[in-house]
Amino acid sequence: MQPRECLVKAAGVRLAELLGASPSTLLEVKKGNLEKLQEIQSILVVGSSGAGKTTVVNMGRELLATYPELGQHFEIPKRVITRPMRENDDTNENIFAKDDEEFDRLTRGGVRWERDMGDGRIERYGFVAATPGKMPIYSANSAILANRASVETPDPNFFDSALIFMVHASDDTRARRLAARSPDLVRDKPEEAKKRLEGTPVSQYENSHLILQNPDGEGDSVKKNLHAVLVALAGL
Repeated sequence: MQPRECLVKAAGVRLAELLGASPSTLLEVKKGNLEKLQEIQSILVVGSSGAGKTTVVNMGRELLATYPELGQHFEIPKRVITRPMRENDDTNENIFAKDDEEFDRLTRGGVRWERDMGDGRIERYGFVAATPGKMPIYSANSAILANRASVETPDPNFFDSALIFMVHASDDTRARRLAARSPDLVRDKPEEAKKRLEGTPVSQYENSHLILQNPDGEGDSVKKNLHAVLVALAGL
């Protein structure tokens, strides 16, 4: 049997090879970062508000339902949030905890982190614990990378083994999407909306493993690229 170090290294290298064999204008493979990834135990979908993270993760749900072999390999844990529910929030993706006690109960054994909203308010995010034996696809946000000190997880190697999957869209596109998704936020809390539209720090792009462009009108191509990533991961 090969040493574990060889098997771990081979995962990142092999994934880079598989994805690099079919280049895409929408999917950027950060080959140098990917080859350094020690293990791939989870997929961490991140990006700024309006980039289309929820859309991409919902595409993932469709793919897992359509292709049983993917559904056996991956799962998408529910995300738990402490902020109040807004207009058009996706209840298929989110559970809105009524207080910290409920949040702690729902996310026990899962991943938790905090987002500083800059007005003295802290939003807590987390996931229901993943099913053992399945690779979780986490619908997160950039705060999980920016505020790593707040992250709680039962896995001490969480970031070392997470595939950072960055979803990107232009600033104008993100602003339009946020206005359509959360009109009450834009109308009633313009300063918070402005903060949510702040761009993702360059360092997060530099340290990601995959960057998926998600422009308007390219849904089929975005889904095709996501499918290719999942098939490649399932085959490792």
